Amino acid sequence: MAENLESKVPCVNLQAVAERAAAAGAAYAGVLNQTDTYFAVSDRRLKLREISHGAPDGTSFAATELIDYERPDRVGARVSAYTREPVDDPAERAAALAAEYGLRGVVRKRRDLWLIDRTRIHLDRVIGLGEFVELETVADGAVGPGGARGRRHCARPRPVGVDAVVLHRPRRSRRRLPRQRFRHARIGPIGRATARRSGGLG
Repeated sequence: MAENLESKVPCVNLQAVAERAAAAGAAYAGVLNQTDTYFAVSDRRLKLREISHGAPDGTSFAATELIDYERPDRVGARVSAYTREPVDDPAERAAALAAEYGLRGVVRKRRDLWLIDRTRIHLDRVIGLGEFVELETVADGAVGPGGARGRRHCARPRPVGVDAVVLHRPRRSRRRLPRQRFRHARIGPIGRATARRSGGLG
């Protein structure tokens, strides 16, 4: 399984975050319209993701993938271990999974994607839930001994409790392994209940 470190917070001004991401050297990678269908699996998380991606150069493509992942239920930065499988027949696959496990919910969002080093910056507008900033940094090792090492050198956000993010350029460790650091900008407080809600089906 691959691993990444994720952090998500509600946001009051996505445009301001986009401007700060660009100033920090992030590259704009286009707009993704996503539909995530979640299934009621008891021991992990399972979702079917349908994506339509419009790139900055005007090209576009669509894809569907099944994402099987494990992630703790807590507010703040969380490590997610996952596998991804391309799906050619999303309607048939969704019906089969719903029959086997049951349907947990469907989330639709528009995502502006920015990239800096191994970190994806997601500026999300989620239908019925609001606007969020999410950071995803891929670890530089596999699960196991290498994954543990990689986890130490991926993004380490400070505790979540804010509504926007300021990005800093990566800093090299003494062992010359890449490490991405983030500092969260305190623009305004968010309630604990709101933060919990934002991490529900993501």
